[in-house]
This record gives sequence, C-alpha cells and structure tokens, in this order.
Amino acid sequence: MPADHLTIIIPVYNEEKVICHTLDALLSDGELCATIVTVCNGCLDRSFEKIESYTKRANATQHKVTFRNIEIEKGCKISALNAGYEVCALSGTVILLDADIRVEGKTITKLATTLKNLNLEAASPKANFAYKQSTWLVRRFYEAASSSTYNRRHRIANVIALSESSANALFPLPTIIADDSYIQRCVGKNNYKIISSLSYRFECPRTFKDMLKVQTRICRGNYELAEKYPNLVAPKSYITSKSFINKGVLYAIKLLAKSIATWQLKTNKQSLWERDESTR
Repeated sequence: MPADHLTIIIPVYNEEKVICHTLDALLSDGELCATIVTVCNGCLDRSFEKIESYTKRANATQHKVTFRNIEIEKGCKISALNAGYEVCALSGTVILLDADIRVEGKTITKLATTLKNLNLEAASPKANFAYKQSTWLVRRFYEAASSSTYNRRHRIANVIALSESSANALFPLPTIIADDSYIQRCVGKNNYKIISSLSYRFECPRTFKDMLKVQTRICRGNYELAEKYPNLVAPKSYITSKSFINKGVLYAIKLLAKSIATWQLKTNKQSLWERDESTR
C-alpha cells in the first residue's frame, strides 16, 4: 500500500439497524478514497449479512473504495480493532470509526490530510452533541458536558485518525474498556488535536437509563486505566457552562455513575457490554 493510503476500521457489534447508514454517510459525497474494514465481533443479529449485501452493491459503483468484511467469534471491540488492523493497515493513516457514527467521506479525507499537514499522531473532529430528542435530565447533562474543556480540547473518540507511526506503536491494543482514552493518553497531549473546523454528529442517549449505563461504563474504564496504567494521566478538565442547574445535574450523575461503577467492580457484577440502545 502507498504511504498515503487511508484505512478505516469499523468494529461492529449487533449493529444491523445502523451500520448501513454509517456506510451510506461515508460514501454519500463520493470524496472518500480508502479501504473500509468492517469487523463483526460476536454478533447475534444480521449485521454481517447486511454489510455483505451492502458492499456487493457498493462495489458496482464505488471505484475509489475497497471493502474488507471480517467476522470474528469473540464479542469484543478491542479484538475487532486488532483484527481489522492486522488484516489491512500495513501503511498509511488509520481511522478508527464507531459503527453508530455518521460522518461524511470529505470529513474523513480532510481529517487525514490535516493530521499529516500538522504532523500529529492522532486527531478527531469536533463532536456536535445531538440531545434535542433526549429527556430533560439527559439534555441538562449534555449541555454541561459539551461545554467542558475535555470535550472541546481533548475528546479523541468515535472518529480517530492515527498516523502510521502512532498506529504501529499502539497496535495491538490491550484488552481494556476505555480504548479511546488509552489512545489519547498514550499519544500525549502535544501530539493530538481536536480539529474544530471538522465535526460529526454524536447522538446522545435519549433516556436517563441509557445515559447512566454509558456513564457507568466510562467510569469503569477510567478506573481500569488508572489501575493498569498509572503513568497514563488524564488531561485536566473543567465545565465552563454558566448554568448552575446543568452543572448540578452533570456532577450528580457523574457521582452516581462512579458509585455504581465502584460497586460493580467490588462485586464483579459489571456487564461485558453496555451501550446506548435508545438511539438504535
């Protein structure tokens, strides 16, 4: 593969409702020139069949995109990312894309170009939090969260571009919950950047229950990182929202999520996979 080749790795776990929309968005503007690797991991639905059918149709019209569809038995995002990288990402820029994130091909292309031009190791577009259809508490939480310095300056997540050297150093990824935070902390704050001129839509959970599940998993992931990799320090962050209500809701939910995560770790009650189902 040429040094400027672009590989997109998409881990897929029971995403039959959204994966074709994700692929549609990538191909919608005809700007993408890349290898797209989808890795179905432990799927119990028809995700793989839907991807296979989609890519067969797309191959007839998309001449700048190559598809590689992989299926592995183990339901694990890290295993899926590692399998995808092992198969295709031999050189060039690597994009790690969550299966439920819709982002256009031109955004991916510009992200990869910016990564190279700025000599960065990692980069992500800005996340636009979509919470208008969420319940009152969820809206208050994400209104505050979207104002945080973490989300505006440090949120390497969902759509992650990695330089060739960075990808070679990071892979294979260790089996951890907080893969995005692990990547961000390993790369180091002077080597990554949120590209504010580019953005993607992040669908926020619509129910309090789903939001709490996601936040609890995030807390468990952070606890795990702190235990396994104490030298990987999280960047400092603070909330800039002027709404005391929004701040209060955010801090209360964070505290509740931390309490549940701590209880799960002590009692070994945590689920293997927790995610937002309300937007699928």
